[in-house]
Amino acid sequence: RASYNILIAEAPDSIAKRKRQRRQDQNLRILVTGIELTANYRSKISSIGGELLETIEEAETATHIICSNGKEQMRRTPKLLVGICNTSNLLTSKWLVDSALKRAALPVQSYLVLNDKEFEKKHKFQMRTALANSDRFRQNNTTLLAGRDVFICKGVPGNKAPPEKELKLIVNAAGGKWLSRSPRGKCIIITSDPPAKNQLRVVRQGSQHFTISWLFNCILSQELQGLNNN
Repeated sequence: RASYNILIAEAPDSIAKRKRQRRQDQNLRILVTGIELTANYRSKISSIGGELLETIEEAETATHIICSNGKEQMRRTPKLLVGICNTSNLLTSKWLVDSALKRAALPVQSYLVLNDKEFEKKHKFQMRTALANSDRFRQNNTTLLAGRDVFICKGVPGNKAPPEKELKLIVNAAGGKWLSRSPRGKCIIITSDPPAKNQLRVVRQGSQHFTISWLFNCILSQELQGLNNN
């Protein structure tokens, strides 16, 4: 008896949709921060064709940031501060779970981290406004600290703050220029919180000094607070 192979043609619109999804997945760079990076999360990221980012150096290239499991309060991690300067896709882990079920990255609007009121109260900001600010900076092709020099005083790194390497990455992600030596001209000077007397000695005329907490809050809210633009 003769056998026949029957080929069923795929609809053109279905082919186009699949190609679009493949292109999107190729640019899917996922950062997990503030929650445990489990083997289950790793598997789900792989299942939707995403690239897992694990270091703070990679954080500025993230397209999606998983920063809440919906159960515990969010954490203001260095990776989060770098990431929010480059994407407003700050998501709960449910986005990853649901995307894995569909084997494709789902739209993010229903999964944004907009309901952690305790986190917002703790850091005195509104996430919805912060994400809108972050989007606006990118639309205008600029960043929070664009065109500004930033000097971190000695004694700040590692003192209730990340190490110098991570602080530099945070400042650079926000568009600031990191100064490695005491400033001679106008700049933003960052001290400990509260400032130490020896740190205030480096303040020069025309410069403004703020605490490291101020810097983190500005980056988290994507808004410069109390800065004299003159």
